[in-house]
Amino acid sequence: LNETRLKEGLDPFQNSRNTASGSLRLKDSQTVRSRPLEVVLFQCVHCDNQDPAEKLHKDHSKQMELLFSIGLPTTHPFVKLSDSVESLYEVVNHWKGQREEFPIEIDGLVIKVNNTALHDDIGSTGHHPKWATAFKFTAASVESTLEAVDFQVGRTGVLTPVAKIQPAPLHGVVVRNISLHNQDFIDRLDLHLGDTVLVVRAGDVIPYIKDSWASSGGRGERVVFPKECPACNSPVEREEESAAWLCPNAQCQAKKLEQLQYFVSKTALDIDGFGREIMKLFYEKGFVSSRVDVFSLHEHRKELTELEGLGAKSIDKLLASVEMARKQTLWRQIVSLGIPLVGPQTAKAMIKHL
Repeated sequence: LNETRLKEGLDPFQNSRNTASGSLRLKDSQTVRSRPLEVVLFQCVHCDNQDPAEKLHKDHSKQMELLFSIGLPTTHPFVKLSDSVESLYEVVNHWKGQREEFPIEIDGLVIKVNNTALHDDIGSTGHHPKWATAFKFTAASVESTLEAVDFQVGRTGVLTPVAKIQPAPLHGVVVRNISLHNQDFIDRLDLHLGDTVLVVRAGDVIPYIKDSWASSGGRGERVVFPKECPACNSPVEREEESAAWLCPNAQCQAKKLEQLQYFVSKTALDIDGFGREIMKLFYEKGFVSSRVDVFSLHEHRKELTELEGLGAKSIDKLLASVEMARKQTLWRQIVSLGIPLVGPQTAKAMIKHL
């Protein structure tokens, strides 16, 4: 794909993972068709034309073998069975040494319980199955310089420090911003402005700072949390038995904007077309100042279409999505309220129980 792009005078893509996922999101099917995408199947959950009396083979490895035997591209050629921890170590060590020889970029292995009849009993979290676990290889790393630290205010008021580093290429992407999590994390690294930092990508995806030390030019100011909210200047408070500092001001503009963005996000009401920048624009222009205002946007249709970068078609599409959100499932409505510790799984469990 990159050879073709270079011949056409276009810039080459830097990251295969991002290129593949980005290609699938393109609206132009001709462009998608021109990209050499391949699919590899790694799980079989149902067999349509199967005799109900005959269940699909309970062994995951046998299922992959079946799919492979009828010509489908599966993980079967690479599946290894282990009957002990020792043999599992052998498989892991084998692929550690052969990582670069694998036909596609990989960042680790997935270790699964082979007997699928046990999967339901073992269960899943809201994020992943408990019968499968990822073994990650050592992450790629790069050194850079800590230039600044910004403090962002979240929807619950928690302040999150974000490191601004000298742009550093790492595994196909250029890293500029990295979350520093909380005060304890910063103290553990003993971070100062101007420090040299070792940046790694967790699972080859999320960048984080693993280590830091004084650069040859000496150390700057020590990184500490502000005593006041960077958005509204209210004195910040530290939660009891927590490493988090938060802004207690219910009227903090940054906090209110984050709450509104969460309200319409994919995690909550999932209003299509209502991205962060759109919400920020509507909030700054005064069209949305509370959750309820989202459902009154149709009253401002004319003014909305006059905003820069938004046409009548995109506004109508957004308003149609807002109308559909009125009928969203109950668990999504509960999640959209942004109650601390109440995510999708907790909301579903509450509904089931009550």
